[in-house]
Amino acid sequence: MIQVFYHTGGRGSVDDITLDELIQKQKISRFYRPVEERWVNVGVDPVRSGGRAQGAEVLKRRDSDREEVSEQKTGEDKPGGLFDRFLKGRKRDTPPKGSGTKDWFARGLVMFRVDNDCPGAARAFARAIRANPGNERAYVNRGLVYEHLENLQQAIEDYSMSISLDPNDGKAHYFRGLAFRRLGMDENALRDLKRAAELRYTAAEQVLESMSHPLHSSSRG
Repeated sequence: MIQVFYHTGGRGSVDDITLDELIQKQKISRFYRPVEERWVNVGVDPVRSGGRAQGAEVLKRRDSDREEVSEQKTGEDKPGGLFDRFLKGRKRDTPPKGSGTKDWFARGLVMFRVDNDCPGAARAFARAIRANPGNERAYVNRGLVYEHLENLQQAIEDYSMSISLDPNDGKAHYFRGLAFRRLGMDENALRDLKRAAELRYTAAEQVLESMSHPLHSSSRG
């Protein structure tokens, strides 16, 4: 995991693929390069090079910035749901090269819910997002993973991206509201929780009802 400073002032650690995403979206100001034991200023990094690909600027990082991840081929796919495919008789490896967003999403679910491997799950969901940037479910689940990793800033970034893709997703509003609440951003939290309740997300209604003093309970309801 790589430490980053967000433009909003927050700080946290992210996987290398999410780091690429944050750089491209100009969400961070600095990241830490362990090999050189120094912080890299994204705006003036001398080892960075700009290029043009399909009309967009491409920012390339050193190979040393990237995590070394073994990608071994899995056995032949068996019929059934994606989650079951990785859960039943699975090997502890990643989907084969060329896997799509569904395969990486399923792998992320297994690593998060079964293996309790949050860094691995974050990277798997990041791969799912890279394969399909419009996959709002991958953003929500990566946000949950980063909450477990105590990177609330990244969690909020991911919930916000999911909401931008589907403004009527009550679950994303609910989780973002809880993340804001943990950061003490009461007005933002209340706004999201009320919106989630308006969208008939039951858990949000229960949290709002349980608050004798708004946003001062540490429980998630």
